[in-house]
Amino acid sequence: PRLAALARREFARLVERASGLTAISEAMAEVYRQRYGRPWEVVVNGADLEAWPTVPLSEGPFTASRPFTLLYSGSLTGATQFDGVRALAEAVASLAAQGHPVRFEVATHPAFRHRASELPSSPAIAFVDQVPVERLPARFAEADALYLPGTFDPHHLRYGRLSMPGKVAEYLPSSRPVLVSGHPSLAWVQHAQRHGWGEVVATPDREAMRAAVLRLASDGSRRAALVARAREVAEQEFSIDVMRARLRDALTQAVAA
Repeated sequence: PRLAALARREFARLVERASGLTAISEAMAEVYRQRYGRPWEVVVNGADLEAWPTVPLSEGPFTASRPFTLLYSGSLTGATQFDGVRALAEAVASLAAQGHPVRFEVATHPAFRHRASELPSSPAIAFVDQVPVERLPARFAEADALYLPGTFDPHHLRYGRLSMPGKVAEYLPSSRPVLVSGHPSLAWVQHAQRHGWGEVVATPDREAMRAAVLRLASDGSRRAALVARAREVAEQEFSIDVMRARLRDALTQAVAA
């Protein structure tokens, strides 16, 4: 507690004398504005939209030989990612056991493969290899939906609720609908709800996750609407050109100050 109090005081002094302030999410910018009484510019990871061409959605119907496939691509560190991955894995395993043609692929580093034993044992759950970043657009297009997991763990919410995952900038222009889960205080959950680019499950209720998966798998119009809205948000808020302009403006104003 003493070190935390010292860190807060030192950070407040840095904010007071800084000529410019940037944050990595809308939620962080607003919380810090209220806390420190100064405006913050939001600068996050941006995506080169030219590298993300539009790829048509599969119209279905999905079958046992061609199941509706959700993909998570990323690490499995701590509760923030793994809690959400486990929640979706449980939902998919349950639905598959009832005969629904669904599949969940987890693309992660080999260092995290040991966590497969903590997920349901089901042929509908598979760990797959990650691909180089230049191949992400093609790899994401092979899936029917992408997954952005979150947690409901109080400790992790205190630590990371204001963060914005870097993969948001890659998911939004991917031409695939995004399933988002996590506590409603998480910055990316709030952003998805506020801007309408994701199928959001903001409750730990297992039936809500199952229902969201079935909704995406069965409603082609819903998938198309989410993809269109996500692309709009990517162009407005997450393109590399927008981020460069924001950072350039923030630096210019800081130098002038």
